[in-house]
Amino acid sequence: MIPIKSKATLMFILGLTVALTTGASANFRKEAVDESFDTEEHERVCHIESPTSASVNCKNGDIMLFIPRRISSNTTKESIILASLVCDFRYEVMHSSEALSCVFTTKRKQQWTGFGME
Repeated sequence: MIPIKSKATLMFILGLTVALTTGASANFRKEAVDESFDTEEHERVCHIESPTSASVNCKNGDIMLFIPRRISSNTTKESIILASLVCDFRYEVMHSSEALSCVFTTKRKQQWTGFGME
């Protein structure tokens, strides 16, 4: 056993132990989530011009790129609704007033018809 000469040294060692243990478990959980999706699935870009065409043209894991045919006062609203329905929020969602890009998912498919998607 190593003699500990001060309370500060003991607190430092305990803090370091907790930090390393917590960091290791957090990394393990992150890897477990990342392994559920194959990175090759994110190579296909699915370009759509209408929110209703996402369900027809995009597949799970695609990078969905929504650029509407024309920009209107409803474009931002449509983009937010579309993101709520089809974006996988475990990955980054990029949004501007003119476009939306995210990883497509069918996890909330049962809610699509309520918003005009099939």
